[in-house]
Amino acid sequence: VKNLITKFTYLILFLLINSTSLALETEIIRDMDKWREKIATLDWKNFEENEFRASVSD
Repeated sequence: VKNLITKFTYLILFLLINSTSLALETEIIRDMDKWREKIATLDWKNFEENEFRASVSD
């Protein structure tokens, strides 16, 4: 049972490391417009941009 738990722990650790490495973006963005576009999608409190707003009518 202890051997099974150890193997399962290694499997979970491997999957976590693998998924994290796949999620990281490796390309360096040198263009400021592309950089701003990427940052705008990460900004969840983006109140100035109308792109992420929808008008609500009565």
